[in-house]
Amino acid sequence: MMTFALILALLLLPGALHAGDKYSDIMLKDGTVLKDAEVTAITARGVKVTHQDGGGLITLEQLPPHLQKKYRRGIEVQKAAAKQKADERENLAAHQHPQAIARAADDAPEPAGKILAGLSPEDVYLNFEKQGFATEKRLGSEQCEWISRQNDGTSDLNVTTTGPAATKVSVITGSCINLKGAADSTGAKAMLSCLASIRYENAEPAKAAQWVKDNIDTDNAKTTIAGVRFHIMARPAAPAVRMLRIVCPK
Repeated sequence: MMTFALILALLLLPGALHAGDKYSDIMLKDGTVLKDAEVTAITARGVKVTHQDGGGLITLEQLPPHLQKKYRRGIEVQKAAAKQKADERENLAAHQHPQAIARAADDAPEPAGKILAGLSPEDVYLNFEKQGFATEKRLGSEQCEWISRQNDGTSDLNVTTTGPAATKVSVITGSCINLKGAADSTGAKAMLSCLASIRYENAEPAKAAQWVKDNIDTDNAKTTIAGVRFHIMARPAAPAVRMLRIVCPK
């Protein structure tokens, strides 16, 4: 098992991960040819490549044998680093530190669910941008994320919209951390009830928003409204943390 020090050393080793490599063409296992290709990043799931027709994530198995050999170590290092991070998240959660739990859950992979019909990512993040949030977009070939954040010095607010494509939404997660150390849930109630009132096909926004307000301080509160699951995670002790996950289960 790789130690943290070894992972760090490999990550810092010049040329170890080969990001920045350029190729006139790369022929994938299925015969697809990527012209003017450049490896922009190495991840635990494969290599990110840009080419004349676009870009995306290429798994190790899709690469030709000589490139599998070249990039295997870098991908393994990233996998080890991801596992290290997951272990740290589990350790933090075990100690029930509210702020750490919220941040760890924000980074954790969401369980796959059905698509929320009638809802686009723009419906979510543009709504919060109107309220002063800034959005970071992470568009991948297999998963896309839109991370909207706002920090006014008293609260750290986050809305992460996840989907399998740039036009689809499968999971929405919102979190509110009271940075002043108070257990007051007023800000979280306003922000998360607003998130719950997002409109999609067959949505019941008023009912969902009221359920959030009524259960904002109840840890592990769950309900299903019109086939969509709402799940609240609450740590009222200072610093106060409230989270809401919205997902359409399979």
